[in-house]
Amino acid sequence: EAQHIDLVLIFKRVSDIDVLAFGRAVKNLKPDLPVILLAYHERELAAMLENDDQTAIDQTFVWTGDAKILLSIIKLVEDSLNVKHDTKQMGVRVIIIVEDSVKFYSSYLPLLYREIMQQTRGLMAEGLNASDKILRMRARPKILLAKTYEQAWGMFKSHKKYVLAVISDFSFKVHGKEDPEAGIKLVD
Repeated sequence: EAQHIDLVLIFKRVSDIDVLAFGRAVKNLKPDLPVILLAYHERELAAMLENDDQTAIDQTFVWTGDAKILLSIIKLVEDSLNVKHDTKQMGVRVIIIVEDSVKFYSSYLPLLYREIMQQTRGLMAEGLNASDKILRMRARPKILLAKTYEQAWGMFKSHKKYVLAVISDFSFKVHGKEDPEAGIKLVD
């Protein structure tokens, strides 16, 4: 309550605390504060989230052994918070990822962020000063993660003018039901 916090990252196995109860407590104090859950494997995550409402946790990830997942989590949260301003004010492009497998996007996002950061650095002129470099890094494409058709379509409609790419799974939920052709319907 006394400190300014930008992100809460909960590791499932760090303590004996009930992570969902903790997440709800955080949301009761600060409803807009992002709460991210990091689990060690999908089984652990599925068992915990299966019968509980997911209002306490904004996003879930699986630890793949790569510490770059932490940077990806931070960047994904930053991107979702900044996308509206950065697209409208600076014309920043958007990449929409549509994937409902926690394990897959937990592995994929660190690779995608690394590639985008390398490409952005490669486009910078050597003579740029520190503030210009920071501004250009901020102007990199923003990544948005959707898990359902409705989320993806909402993101696309909101940022249509700025969408650089849509990278989609074939099968994910449409109106709450798994649809094996959802990805095709989305990009069609």
